[in-house]
Amino acid sequence: MANVLSTIKASESPGSLFVAVTPADTDLTNGTCRGIYVGAAGNLTIKDLYGNTVLFVAPALGVIHPIQAIQIKAATTATSVIAVY
Repeated sequence: MANVLSTIKASESPGSLFVAVTPADTDLTNGTCRGIYVGAAGNLTIKDLYGNTVLFVAPALGVIHPIQAIQIKAATTATSVIAVY
């Protein structure tokens, strides 16, 4: 739990690294992201810091969602997904 809380606190500053994501059922290469940009329509399925799989149906396009995730799951149908660190 301490690692989760320290990750959450560390997310208060703006993003400084932006990485295109290919959805997969593996952890993000650069660790927990602090936000997710969705560029094209579809659903976003993530694994959160607590290990829960969460489905976001048709998230708004063209904005950075303040979602911390450890995985962008293969079930994601949205495209042009970028992890913000």
